[in-house]
Amino acid sequence: MKTPYDAALGYALALLSRRSHSRKEIEDKLAAKKYEPAVATAVIGRLFELKYLNDEQFAKEFFTYQLNRGKGAEVIRFELLKKGIDTALVTGLLRAYKENPETEIEHIKTLARNRFKRMQGLPPRDAARRLMHFLARRGFSLDGIQKSLQQLQIEIQDEEDIKEPS
Repeated sequence: MKTPYDAALGYALALLSRRSHSRKEIEDKLAAKKYEPAVATAVIGRLFELKYLNDEQFAKEFFTYQLNRGKGAEVIRFELLKKGIDTALVTGLLRAYKENPETEIEHIKTLARNRFKRMQGLPPRDAARRLMHFLARRGFSLDGIQKSLQQLQIEIQDEEDIKEPS
């Protein structure tokens, strides 16, 4: 018969075999399964020893994955904090991301281009307003949104100038 520790370790390993988790996520899942706090602490300690749990690595992977899914830095920051990632680690990730403002601008422009295609029938003013709200809800900075939309407007204008023969 399995000990509670063995059962909890097996459960945690099964969770980690599907995807990375933060320490807090594993703690919460073990608590939800009614494992004793001492057992959960021992299991988490063992997972760290085996290097199966690593909050820093999890945070980096999660940040990159969420960026690629079209989320902005502020939304990702909130989600990481909710997953129990240390504030200093989250701040460091955001600082590294924002060191190159062009990265955020390119993410915004990519999202805006895709979203703008759905707004072709709208008056330009309404489309711009909706686009700004969409991007703000995604967690992008107002400054980044404005710069991106200005650049995108110039690019679209240049494309239209190229298409129209003189």
